[in-house]
Amino acid sequence: MSAPNPGSLSHETVISSLVADSAQTPLLDMAAMVSETIAKLVRQDPETLGANARDRLTARASHPMRALADRVAKAFGDLRFDLYIDASGTQSPRLVPGDPPALVLPRGFGDLPEIEQAAGVARLLTFVALEIPWLEEVTSDAADGILFGAMRAGSELWGQGELSANADLAASAWRARITKAAGRKVKRALEEIAGRVRPQADTSRWRQAMRSAGMRAAYVVTGDLTATLKQAIRADLDLAQAKSETLPAKLIQNPTTCDLVVFALSDAALVLRRSAGTA
Repeated sequence: MSAPNPGSLSHETVISSLVADSAQTPLLDMAAMVSETIAKLVRQDPETLGANARDRLTARASHPMRALADRVAKAFGDLRFDLYIDASGTQSPRLVPGDPPALVLPRGFGDLPEIEQAAGVARLLTFVALEIPWLEEVTSDAADGILFGAMRAGSELWGQGELSANADLAASAWRARITKAAGRKVKRALEEIAGRVRPQADTSRWRQAMRSAGMRAAYVVTGDLTATLKQAIRADLDLAQAKSETLPAKLIQNPTTCDLVVFALSDAALVLRRSAGTA
């Protein structure tokens, strides 16, 4: 099946309809506010994933894979990203933080059915649209540090005495880095956001909500649940290594794929697919 040419989903629609846990949107606001700052601090070279400079496809490149990625990207508006193909150091599509972020596709990805390619690309471009391209490239401790450190860059005493010891250390370390790199306008905005976000134990629920948003978006953009689930399996080591007889149960037990299946059966998903032209 060929990849669809989806209509546009507004940023507000992506957040309100695709982020499963609305309680996590304030942290998303915080992450978006420091997106440019964090891009500088966690920048990664695509070559570490076996990508080659000659396989870099910029927005001006004439290549079928770039054309497909641009077609999918239109669903999210005007996105800036580089694209690397045939990377030897990864088995699944990856999104590398940078300016612009780089979508890195593994060898053999172009041999998949086009609809599966679109699902894999759409999942990661969701993170570009939400301004969190680093989401899957940092550890859980680093995610705590980035988000909680940004809070403390706005309000130095934010979460004092309420975070775990590890989270508190990470927040302090990242606060120093973010404060040094962020401009005055960003710091003022961080102060405002920090004033309305309550401390939490860690960022695991936030990260899970963002991953689910990526899968939901991939389904809406492609209209193909099977293709989206196949990309979800590629992106999760436990699912990718599961035996065929145990995979169905694991898909239901996995919070991201379980959410995707439930979402695909909902009226909200049908409405979104109609607006995107994939229903």
